[in-house]
Amino acid sequence: MKIEDIKPGVPPAGFEPTVTVNAATAKVCLGQIAEEIVSVLVADPDAEVKVSVEIRSTFPNGAKGQTKRATSENAKTLGFKNPEWE
Repeated sequence: MKIEDIKPGVPPAGFEPTVTVNAATAKVCLGQIAEEIVSVLVADPDAEVKVSVEIRSTFPNGAKGQTKRATSENAKTLGFKNPEWE
């Protein structure tokens, strides 16, 4: 929804932005998103807020066993859905 699409007297009912962050700076970027957007949303007692994280990686020559084991184990521990490699 764009600002010009907002009708007077009718409050917007949803907010669903997306962003792609640089993997090398993801820790900082995700922290900034949590501080500057998520915290504002959850501060509203009428808000229902859900945050999703999607990670996509490719390995043209195949991933190393240690990489697969570590990421799968960490993803399971952190509660990710589908933490297995394809």
